[in-house]
Amino acid sequence: MFADNQKISNRQLKRQMVISFAGVLVLLLSGGVAGGGLNAVFGIILGYLGLLAFFFFLSQNMTAMRKLVTGGKVLKWIIYLVYGSFLVLTGGYLLEQISKISHIYLLSEIDPNLLKILILVTAALGMGSDVQKRGRMGEASFSLIFWGFVLLLILAALHMRIPDVQAMPKVNGKSMLSYGYLYFSMGTVISLLPFAYVKTERRKKQTWEMGKSWLLLTILIISTVLILLGTYGYPGVKTMELPVLNLMAGTSLPGGFLDRFDIIWMALLLFALLFSLGSLLFYCVRLVRTKEDSDKEKESRISRNILWGAAALMWAASMVNIEGIKLNAVYLKLLQFGYAPLFVIITLLAGCGLRRRQK
Repeated sequence: MFADNQKISNRQLKRQMVISFAGVLVLLLSGGVAGGGLNAVFGIILGYLGLLAFFFFLSQNMTAMRKLVTGGKVLKWIIYLVYGSFLVLTGGYLLEQISKISHIYLLSEIDPNLLKILILVTAALGMGSDVQKRGRMGEASFSLIFWGFVLLLILAALHMRIPDVQAMPKVNGKSMLSYGYLYFSMGTVISLLPFAYVKTERRKKQTWEMGKSWLLLTILIISTVLILLGTYGYPGVKTMELPVLNLMAGTSLPGGFLDRFDIIWMALLLFALLFSLGSLLFYCVRLVRTKEDSDKEKESRISRNILWGAAALMWAASMVNIEGIKLNAVYLKLLQFGYAPLFVIITLLAGCGLRRRQK
């Protein structure tokens, strides 16, 4: 449909966004949110409302943010440091989680470090740095991943009961705001979009498309949380590290058909997580290569070097262990109190700077 290699439709943008975040939110956030009971559920709704306001400012300042990497050497390297370090650390965190799940449930005989390399190679070869390739993959995979998750959650819901509200903590504003800010922090990751140098159709509808994407994700995560609470109860969820994996193991088709139904769960989940990891590698390339080179062979070679360099840094980040403290123990704190505020500040300052120059 699009002859320009830097142009995708808003529908492709929305579908890539849903796939990139679906597996991460369902696997890594749903258990912690379920541990917050109703406070977390209401907090997610508040966080989504906050994200709608952020999406509006982001869509208005797309051009201004893209110019930050061409506005001066100092400013460019600040942007590289902030967003580049975020991509590398997020990739390392996600790589650690994917390798842990794969090692426990699928490939227990393979060395974990070798498994991380195989995962990175798969994500890099599958995504690369081509916009059209991502667009086609997102278009083709969306229905399978999203509706696959919906179907599996419906089957899991057959085993649940009405959650016992009495066993949960009482609703209070402080806890709601805390969980709401956590959800808002994860949504600010979309501020990477302007640096991807991706032109979409109908720029005025970008806020609407981002809002719809996160509405689907919000419904998905809240549904997962309620199913977890109804299946295991609040005390049971509190004792599990990743309760979604337990939910997968207990899900089956009515009548006992297809005994290892959890394999389908795992396949969908791992594909979504690999898509997320590939997205991080894609943005690493696009962050640095904000301008296309007229020599396509040279452009392709430089992009490959950046891609594999970013993959190596992510592997190194996943290996970090400082006095017994690993990246996965501190990542969410770094996001909430470090990167998320920086993303909001950069977005607002970029918009203010653009309007000042226009005046």
